[in-house]
Amino acid sequence: MRHIFAATVGALSILSALPSFAADLPARNQAPYQPAPAYGSVPFFTWTGFYAGVNGGLNIANFNGGAGKVWGGAVGALLGVTGGYNYQFNQIVLGVEGDFDLDTVRNSKTTVGPAFGFGKQTNNLTVRGRVGVAVERSLLYVTGGYAGGDISGSLLDTTLPPGAQYFSNDGWHSGYALGAGIEYAFTDRISGKAEYLYENLGTQRAFAAPRLTNAGASDNILRGGVNYHF
Repeated sequence: MRHIFAATVGALSILSALPSFAADLPARNQAPYQPAPAYGSVPFFTWTGFYAGVNGGLNIANFNGGAGKVWGGAVGALLGVTGGYNYQFNQIVLGVEGDFDLDTVRNSKTTVGPAFGFGKQTNNLTVRGRVGVAVERSLLYVTGGYAGGDISGSLLDTTLPPGAQYFSNDGWHSGYALGAGIEYAFTDRISGKAEYLYENLGTQRAFAAPRLTNAGASDNILRGGVNYHF
């Protein structure tokens, strides 16, 4: 009886220890613990960096000064290239941008005399600063800076003696540009933009006596563009 009692006590001791031993064993098929990602570790889009692209649109122009009376105004197409650099901090984006476009603005006009005038603007250049606000992948901006373009034209005045009736002028004009636009990043590399620019290219001396006058242009530019960000 003593041997049976001792065996029974030993078996009960082993059974009572099994739950705590099992709790120390690793669970089967249990995935390893993965901590939650820290806030802010997900990559975000930034406008900071260099970019280059192409643009195109319309130039609604008016020739200024005395030559404007014989050249009038016209609408032309624009096509060109763009390049620049942006720097973003928080939601503010500062940048500088330049572009050069071929321009097809040209117009002819007949006035009393009769006199026949023809004027054209063949290209357009701007170098501007940009200040914008980024809202996720959208950028709303204002812009301003230098604007220039090549303006040329002629005048045939039949009221003057033969051999002294024809006048012509060709020159680079400098002024300023002001505008605003919106740009959207479709991917981390490709963005598209739409913008409006007002340009005043000033006036300068044109033709010769006795038809000495001044000439210039004011442009209203509507265009879109596609940029690649490096």
